Amino acid sequence: MSSNVTLRDILDFLYQFFLGTMSRKLFSAGMALLMAGIPGMIDAVTYGTSLYFSVKAEPPAPVFEWPQYIGSLFIVTSTFIKLRQYFVDRRNNLTEEKTKFKETWRELSDERLVDEFERLYGVKNAGLTTIKNILSHKEYKNRVIYMFEVCHMHVEAQGSWLKLIDKWIRARKNFSYTFSLLSIILAIFTIIMIILEILRPGSTNSGTYALYPYCILLFAIVIATIVIIRDSSSMGTAITLVKKYHPNNFPS
Repeated sequence: MSSNVTLRDILDFLYQFFLGTMSRKLFSAGMALLMAGIPGMIDAVTYGTSLYFSVKAEPPAPVFEWPQYIGSLFIVTSTFIKLRQYFVDRRNNLTEEKTKFKETWRELSDERLVDEFERLYGVKNAGLTTIKNILSHKEYKNRVIYMFEVCHMHVEAQGSWLKLIDKWIRARKNFSYTFSLLSIILAIFTIIMIILEILRPGSTNSGTYALYPYCILLFAIVIATIVIIRDSSSMGTAITLVKKYHPNNFPS
């Protein structure tokens, strides 16, 4: 497989992981800025705990500076973009319309079919053949439609079914899980600093009101971790949809 990997493939992988949609761009930039603060957090935790054990340690530089403020802002903004789309999709109860659509979709023109699928399921820019392949699934139609809603960015039509768009998707999924572990470590350090500031204000040498930005930081990290895990889950769903739910696996 390695002999088939080109520079373009590598660039596509980096683009898909770090850029993609606007919310992903903001999120990736925000996480990069927050991760840059991990060494400072380690110094702050070391200094704060040393005060309780009478161990001499050099006062660290302030942990929460402009990169962390901007990173938190990016993550919160990215989350609001995703939440807005989520509530737009959930706002209308379209159950009856969806049922009728699944019954009559073969009678629609191609243009109407694409528009109706986008309106009812909130999946934008899906290919016509992809939509037809999804709707043609006889055994688990509702399940594959739901899975496609979750992972449509990762799949496209191939023959009578689907294929993964990105051959790096397994690597991206594993990379995302690793990223989520780093986020959890970041959250643990932040919680320790919050506890230190509650027990002894100023113990992390980050200012009189350090507790408040630490709480903001923790909020941003929790959001980031949830987003990363959901993104990893969507890639896992794409793999399952393509491999496990191929129509040939369910002979009529």
